[in-house]
Amino acid sequence: MNQASFQNMCDAYLRKKGYRNLVALGSMAGAEKTTPGTPDTYVPLADGRYTFVEYTTQQTSLADKIRKDIDKCFDESKTHVSCDLIEKIIYIHNSSNIHAKDDHELKEYCNSYSISLDIIGIDDIAYDLMQHYPSIVHDYLGIPLSTNQVQNIDDFIEQYDRNKTAAPLDTNFLFREKEMEQVDV
Repeated sequence: MNQASFQNMCDAYLRKKGYRNLVALGSMAGAEKTTPGTPDTYVPLADGRYTFVEYTTQQTSLADKIRKDIDKCFDESKTHVSCDLIEKIIYIHNSSNIHAKDDHELKEYCNSYSISLDIIGIDDIAYDLMQHYPSIVHDYLGIPLSTNQVQNIDDFIEQYDRNKTAAPLDTNFLFREKEMEQVDV
């Protein structure tokens, strides 16, 4: 997946996760291209602060790349926003090779500016998309939505219970002790 497609998919992912009013500075409108700028996307918050979002598809030297992108977020000449107006930085990458030490150091670095850092890797994105946002999988990755004809019982119950117009299956059987004794469970 190229950088522009990854960025567009991740913007859709963040919208599904509840982030509203995203401003995608790093995406060229009407084209599958990225544009230079920092941050790649930002979210204006009700209190006048911001959540900055950075994306990368880089596979090697990931911690160094993240640190450089964070430094750009802290550079007021690039963002035109002082650090005290940044509440959080979300960093989304499509690699699975960031070490716990690097994760900790990067979060501590942001914390020294009183800014929280969420690092979201490909494993978290893949699980979240599969479990909660299959339409993004279909729309951005071209993977057909399952017909759900073959599922394990727990997945079936979870999916069925999402339909708020049907009686839920995940309920407790109460006050029927005599009948339960007669059933071979």
